[in-house]
Amino acid sequence: MAKNKFCTDCGFELLRTAKFCEECGAKFIVPEAIKSETVDEEIEQEAELKAKQEAELKAKQEAELKAKQEAELKAKQETELKAKQETELKAKQEAELIAKQETELIAKQETENISTLNRQPNIKTKEIVLEYILVLDLE
Repeated sequence: MAKNKFCTDCGFELLRTAKFCEECGAKFIVPEAIKSETVDEEIEQEAELKAKQEAELKAKQEAELKAKQEAELKAKQETELKAKQETELKAKQEAELIAKQETELIAKQETENISTLNRQPNIKTKEIVLEYILVLDLE
């Protein structure tokens, strides 16, 4: 409400609808035209206040919705990342298991090859033994 009235006794600035001076207490008569304007202004102010409150509520709801959507997106991304990490870990563990099995198989095959070689006399060794036997026979 606009202040555009002054007290005739002390000069204090007052609201147009004031019935008495806030400073000195002097009484005033408020004309009907001013009372009607005041009601219209109050209705307008109430409408503005209601519109402002509705806008604030809408903004708050939009902010909450946005925050909820962001939280859901973040949760989804974290779930996807966790699933990816678990898949990568599983693949790594499987690769390690396969490599271990291959290493064990190779070691087993090498052991078997060595055992087989140990059971089969070396050709050079056979020749030496035969030569020794011949030498003994000749003597």
